[in-house]
Amino acid sequence: MMRFRTIPSTVSETTAHMHGELKYGCHSTLTLDLPSDVLIADCRAPGGMPVEELTQRVNAVLDAPLGFPPLAQATIPGDRVALVVDDGVPQSNHIVAPIIEYLVSRTDPSAIVVLNSELDEGAGEADLRRQLSSAASDRVGIVRHDPRDRKGWAYVAANHDADPIYLNRAIVDADLVMPVSCIRPDASADYWGVSGAVFPRYADEAAQKRFRDPNDVPGLLQQDARNDEVNEVAWLLGIQFALQVLPAAEGNVLDVVAGQVDEVTKHCRAIRDSVAVCQVPRRASLVIATIDGGPSQQTWVNLARVLEAASGVVTADGAVAICSDLAVPPGPAMRCLAEADSGEEALRTIRRQRAPDAMPAAWLLHVLQDHPVFLLSQLDESTVEELGMAYMSDAEDLMRLVHQFNDCITLRGAQHLAPAVDERVAGPADE
Repeated sequence: MMRFRTIPSTVSETTAHMHGELKYGCHSTLTLDLPSDVLIADCRAPGGMPVEELTQRVNAVLDAPLGFPPLAQATIPGDRVALVVDDGVPQSNHIVAPIIEYLVSRTDPSAIVVLNSELDEGAGEADLRRQLSSAASDRVGIVRHDPRDRKGWAYVAANHDADPIYLNRAIVDADLVMPVSCIRPDASADYWGVSGAVFPRYADEAAQKRFRDPNDVPGLLQQDARNDEVNEVAWLLGIQFALQVLPAAEGNVLDVVAGQVDEVTKHCRAIRDSVAVCQVPRRASLVIATIDGGPSQQTWVNLARVLEAASGVVTADGAVAICSDLAVPPGPAMRCLAEADSGEEALRTIRRQRAPDAMPAAWLLHVLQDHPVFLLSQLDESTVEELGMAYMSDAEDLMRLVHQFNDCITLRGAQHLAPAVDERVAGPADE
């Protein structure tokens, strides 16, 4: 499933080249012409399934979930259902729509609500409703979460530190809460396991801030404690069933898995390790990484995930080049990088404010301490450079950069990859 290729270092630069398209964003491409002995490894996110197959697959996993009876047998008429969709789920409407249609046969459509922070009141919601039958399209609720709106919260309990836990009222009132999220490495930036789609994603602002500690980057020092809190909230809510999506290249879906939460977690870890983890023979002085997919993938969080992936396979004095269609203006934490007099001052401000983009800002600051970062995006040159990155405008800029380094690794769809140096072949410098 994972396509990984190592280019023999004995191939002559003058006789062999890696020539082809490097896709990024939704439809953007650029052409790379690399000498084969320069390219150490070409790691790619796997390809996905057609949309029509995705609908069939969703129905199949709901009929035969892992460690759980068919979902139709686990719901009764009148059950209130909350479909809680995490950020960054590719093809989310094509996954949520068949789940709704599946449930409509067992419960009233008006008892179903969808929580999806990426669905706006315009095209996103209209697209989802178009995919539903007439019996469901006008009756299913779509809830927009505001972590600062106390009227939209409901109290769940207090955590072990006596901090109150509030969640969106639609989740607390539901008889069945189904998280829909992506399969990611356990320590991936802004990922808290299967139930992280529910908490802290749809919690109050205070709870969300607890999970935005820049001191956790890159070691994620609080990872275990935070996961314990997420699992505790899931237990309090009685969450037993989840659906996870295995993301693929170009904003597509490779597979979906559904069932009992622990079974889904175990199964997804095995799938993830066989698909997302790619071994490279050694570090490279330049890592070229792409963020592919449409607007839901072109985010600062995914830029942080790309930086996390690239930092594990770049040499100590190497550079990272990111190709994206990122167009989202920098948030408060990112702006701290532009306004602060030093990295230390920026980190103090980021930690104090814990804005929604605190984690991406902290990752960018961490990588910039050791490596220059070059960015191709939809942002203007001044914005990119104010954040401490070097601006790239096109493929020619990237190729000029390539010629300054002795070797290179490409990570295609890097927000979905977890590259690592193969210790069996790596030299002492890579260990």
